[in-house]
Amino acid sequence: MKNEDIKSLEGLIYKIAYTFTDNKSLIDDLYQQGVLGVLKAKKNFNYNLNVKFSTYAKMYIYGEIYEYFNSINKPFKINKDIIRLYSLINKTKVLLTQELNREPSVTDISKYLNIDEDNIINTLSYMQTTLSINYEYEDSSLENTIKTYDSYLGVEVGELIESLTNEQQRIIFYKYFDGYSQEEIAKLMHMSQSSVSRGEKEGLQRMRKKSHC
Repeated sequence: MKNEDIKSLEGLIYKIAYTFTDNKSLIDDLYQQGVLGVLKAKKNFNYNLNVKFSTYAKMYIYGEIYEYFNSINKPFKINKDIIRLYSLINKTKVLLTQELNREPSVTDISKYLNIDEDNIINTLSYMQTTLSINYEYEDSSLENTIKTYDSYLGVEVGELIESLTNEQQRIIFYKYFDGYSQEEIAKLMHMSQSSVSRGEKEGLQRMRKKSHC
């Protein structure tokens, strides 16, 4: 691939890289992984898809960056006792909100549960930080896996997408990589919204079925 071709996608690569971190010392490494994704995309791109190369390449860029980032940043494991307390706090917040007709304070929750305020504050702070770090690792749904180009049940998403019809591929690309709504996709592809919905549903079903083969 020519350097100018990579240059044209430089903004996209950096945009994706910055969704993972704002650490400037790491961004350059992520950028290089993104370039590898562009090279792979160029090698596998099907010009008959009638999809922009940048849309197609986004999947591979995400994949390479995600795989590298995942290799150097393993998710934290959360203590089960903390999870139970966090769940209890959240249930109590819902209950007290209904009783008090306002959002309960830490003091309200502390008195209701007879738990020290510091314990509640520390639990909430710990879980918010840890869940933020773990979010992309814990969500194993196919739809969210597509966005990060991770593997789903051991099968690479790229391989799953390639099993779809051209129409289904375009719908998946527009929906999960470009962020278009079904209504917008219908206009882009000159289809009814119901046809887009059906195409997305059938495409996801086919991908799930393929992952179990």
